[in-house]
Amino acid sequence: FLKKVNFFYFCILAFLFSMILKNYIGCDPAYLDDVVPHSPAYEAGIEAGDKILEVDGSKIYTYRELTLYREVNGHKNPITLKLERPDGEIYEVYVTPALDSDGVYRIGIQGTGYVECKGIGNNIKFAGYELRYWVKATVMSLKMIVSGGVESDDVMGPIGMGGVMNDVIEEVKEESETKAEAAKYIVLNMLNWCILLSVNLGIMNLLPIPALDGGRLLFLAIEGVTRKKIPADKEAIINIIGFVLVLILMFVVLFNDIKNVFFS
Repeated sequence: FLKKVNFFYFCILAFLFSMILKNYIGCDPAYLDDVVPHSPAYEAGIEAGDKILEVDGSKIYTYRELTLYREVNGHKNPITLKLERPDGEIYEVYVTPALDSDGVYRIGIQGTGYVECKGIGNNIKFAGYELRYWVKATVMSLKMIVSGGVESDDVMGPIGMGGVMNDVIEEVKEESETKAEAAKYIVLNMLNWCILLSVNLGIMNLLPIPALDGGRLLFLAIEGVTRKKIPADKEAIINIIGFVLVLILMFVVLFNDIKNVFFS
């Protein structure tokens, strides 16, 4: 059965897209390019060239993971960072973000941004990190939805995503000097969206909801514990109920999209 779980196929697809994307835009390691003087990071002893290894005990491999962590857990909250000096020294610091002049809480560091992925090994490694990032982002987003940490305006369906993609395309066209350059960056942006959608679909399909792969896995787990097979008629009824719930969820998301796009 596990061979038929769509999550793995979605992940393979997302990984292949990530390989292509990294080949063009490069890798985004967790190295620091700059530390703002007299900022919380500067006062804590963090220096340019250091590499971030962990944030609050959670390993990170790209600078965007730190950004994601702070967005989910709040920019105001203090964090513990484990870093590595260029000479190999590993140390930990406790940093409390400070309110900047523009009203945003910052710790005063800046990553190197995207750099060239040197060699196929780095390309594969950072494609894996890209996949890991989106899996992490999707799981965190689901937790926030369940806990009520997001508003309805933050949830998008097909219509909302189509609107955002169209905005991105128009922005790329305006900023590009030639049609060839515009086409290239539009394709790369579409690849990024394909990675996001593949991971989202894969993880959503693993949720323990009847009629999805996750529901089937749940049935198998119950049968494994009880040592009894669930009657086919009862399983069919549960699957129908699950399918109806999925349809209701799709309708709610679609209605929310229409509200946000046309009435906001």
